[in-house]
Amino acid sequence: MAKKIALKIYFDDKTGEVDEIASTKRFEQEGILFKLDVLKDTIIALDKIYEYEKDQLFNNNNQTGIA
Repeated sequence: MAKKIALKIYFDDKTGEVDEIASTKRFEQEGILFKLDVLKDTIIALDKIYEYEKDQLFNNNNQTGIA
């Protein structure tokens, strides 16, 4: 199983806003069902990362007494 890069996420380092999401040429050449599957899995993975980071933020704030 070879690993390939499908997407690159570019963000503004001052605001944290996503500036661009670029797909690779290799990913663009894949079939629509394959791309949909990858995108669905990406959303799930990003949601897990988001929840983890949010929990870390709230846990750190609770430990320091910041509401």
